[in-house]
Formats: sequence, C-alpha cells, structure tokens
Amino acid sequence: MVTMRNRLALAPVAVLGFAAASLIANAAQQPAAQAYTTAQAAAGATAYQANCATCHQPDLRGQGTAAMSINWPVWIRPFSDPSRSKVVGRMEFTTLPGAKKPGQAEIGNWLIAIPRYSKNAEAAMDFLLWATAPEQMKVSTRRGNPPTRRSLFTDAELVAKNPAYPAQLRSLESSRPRPRTPYWNEIENAFGIFLSKANSGELSATEAMNQANAEIEKILQRAK
Repeated sequence: MVTMRNRLALAPVAVLGFAAASLIANAAQQPAAQAYTTAQAAAGATAYQANCATCHQPDLRGQGTAAMSINWPVWIRPFSDPSRSKVVGRMEFTTLPGAKKPGQAEIGNWLIAIPRYSKNAEAAMDFLLWATAPEQMKVSTRRGNPPTRRSLFTDAELVAKNPAYPAQLRSLESSRPRPRTPYWNEIENAFGIFLSKANSGELSATEAMNQANAEIEKILQRAK
C-alpha cells in the first residue's frame, strides 16, 4: 500500500494509500464493445458508491477532501490528471501504517495461465513470454497498467510519470494475499459498506464492526 501527502504546508494533508495489485495485460488489447450488462453496471455503481465514493468522489475526481485513503494503483492516475483533479502535485506516497506492527497491503492479482487441456499450449506459452517481456510490459505500463517486474518499478522514465512506484514496490514486497475463500467478494463488499459508514460518521466504529461481523457470519453460514 502507498500513502500520498500534501506537500503544501498550509493545505490539508492529502494521503492516498493503495493495495498492491498486479496486472499483466496484452499491450495491443482493445476494450470490448460491451464489457458489462446493464445489471452488472448497476451493481458496480452501487458497490462503488458504498465502498469508494467517500474518498474518491462520485466522479473519481480528487478534490482534496480526504486526509487518507487506501486503494488500488489504478486510482492513482486520476489524482495526477490536471483536467480531473484539484490535488495535482500535492500528493506523496508511502506504505500502509500500522499501530502495533508494520502495515501490510492486501494483494490482488489478475493472472494469465494456460489451461491444462489447451489445444494451443505452445502458442499460448509464446504469447505469455511475449506479453510479460520487459519491453511489452513497459508499453502496457505507459498505457496505465501497473507492472509486475521489479525493473519497471525502478525505471526512471516510468517513475517520473508514476511517482507512487517506489512505495508500491515496497508495498508489494511486504504484502499478503486475500483470504482464500470463494465467498471473499461478498465478504469484502459487506465489510466495505460498514467501513464506509464508520468513515462517514453514520455509525460508530464499534457499531460498524459489529454489524459487519454479523453480515459476514451470515455469508459464512449460508455457505455451509
């Protein structure tokens, strides 16, 4: 995770932390004509408003109203875009803080692999080697995808355009995976909703955590 701080002494401190996320993408990939159904888009909008809008604003524009935020690397670029953000040049980054021990980022990965019964395993391996080569990954990184190679996190050209990279690399090095359960999406969503309610003051921290615990227990019991 990384933290961003306002460099102007008289301005509110603005901190953005993000979890370590790894993404390998085909540099030539084009967006799908219709990536999501209407129902999926509506569900995504609801989840965003519940879990993300408090810090990132409803339209993803950084307004300098949050002192600290923890999130994924993909949110960094809007904060550095003068056409979208009011905090350009006022953010710094660090890893997650911890009260009793060093903080750890929650790592999430988008993976590419070859199915066991693939009819084109050799061609698929050629693609994997091409797509993850430093040259291709650098092209992908220039287009906004976070890299997975250490050499790119320390590349001078990329660091100049992505000042969070040094902190992101440190975050990756000490990160830990999400809990291994097929119900994690439900659990994370339930927890995020009540965490946001605590952040907004709608519930006290104790009330929010107790209600989150009750909802998560329901999910686990339903899964049995």
